[in-house]
Amino acid sequence: MIVLLLSLLFSGGLAALFHLIWGEHPRELLWFWGLGFVGFLFGHWLGSSNALPFPTLGELHVVPACLGGLAGVFVANSFKV
Repeated sequence: MIVLLLSLLFSGGLAALFHLIWGEHPRELLWFWGLGFVGFLFGHWLGSSNALPFPTLGELHVVPACLGGLAGVFVANSFKV
């Protein structure tokens, strides 16, 4: 449960920072947050299933999750919905 809350917090911060730098419309923030969250969870899943030697925050694999979250917001940015 704590991993899910930390994922929401980190992916929300990542989406807000990305929107602050590259965002054009307020509705893009929801897309950045949604796809960033999906990418963040996918990166965490890859990090935990492959037992990568990156630092963790409790059970959360921070580095692969942040890379997955960045990939998610870049995908959302490329769609320009």
